[in-house]
Amino acid sequence: MELLLLLISRHDVVVSREEIAERLWGNDVYVDTENGVNTAVRKNRKALVDSPRLPRFIQRVPGKGYRFIAAVAEGEEDGNTSPAKRIRLAVFPFSNYAGDP
Repeated sequence: MELLLLLISRHDVVVSREEIAERLWGNDVYVDTENGVNTAVRKNRKALVDSPRLPRFIQRVPGKGYRFIAAVAEGEEDGNTSPAKRIRLAVFPFSNYAGDP
């Protein structure tokens, strides 16, 4: 979710893999960031039912990073909530994978 919030907050702007790794794990954590970023992007694409070949939400920019390409509608600010709490995401259609109505 943290990756998705980052990409949406900077929609249409390329976010580097380094920025993504820093946001997700910080500077002092030593993890395999290549696989970590790939996994995070893959999980977000799966949740959004997005294709890397024909992206509707998350686009890879080879050698640079990723950007959120879907339309983002911004709501009215009331001045009392933080920017992170104002972000809302709705993806349609929803699929019932459980089979329970």
